[in-house]
Amino acid sequence: MNGQSSSRRLISLGSVSVAFAILSLFVMFAGAQPSSRELAGQWGPYQDPEPAPKAETPEQARTAIRRLQMRAISAHYRSIEATLLFQVHASLAADADALARSAENLPQLFEPKSPSSGKSGARAEIWDEPQLFGEHLAGFRTATLDLAAVAGGNDRTVAAKALAAVRYQCLACHFHYRRIEGRPGAESRRER
Repeated sequence: MNGQSSSRRLISLGSVSVAFAILSLFVMFAGAQPSSRELAGQWGPYQDPEPAPKAETPEQARTAIRRLQMRAISAHYRSIEATLLFQVHASLAADADALARSAENLPQLFEPKSPSSGKSGARAEIWDEPQLFGEHLAGFRTATLDLAAVAGGNDRTVAAKALAAVRYQCLACHFHYRRIEGRPGAESRRER
């Protein structure tokens, strides 16, 4: 029952995230920004300190959503890392499950073609090398599923090794397909 209840909560959180993303897109493309970031509820009104994402074009909106999703992936990874490092009982299994679900949705974040136009972000090679980029996505998906399979166990060493495999997949993909300010562009993987 506990696992089932946990799954329902995770699905609910995912549904809330999707609903928020859709609402944000509606607000951005309706030409209106929220007049106030004040939120009212049973404990009174509160100001939201985080600004809503902004975009003027569909490409900018896709980039903004992709960046937010990547930050969420990073937050789950770092939470697992801290749980293992500090040897505390935290949401290891829930974070691992969230990583696996995020990995499943990654391909959607890169369709249609929308390379970042700024100093950092997705490089055009993602869409120029779809098979190789797909191999990175598949490797990340496999690593996150392996982590999720061991995260609920009591062997922290096994979980740490699985987490290192996830991080390896992140770093390898970002080296080839993410533009980072100040870092020279990586060579194409076609030359391997």
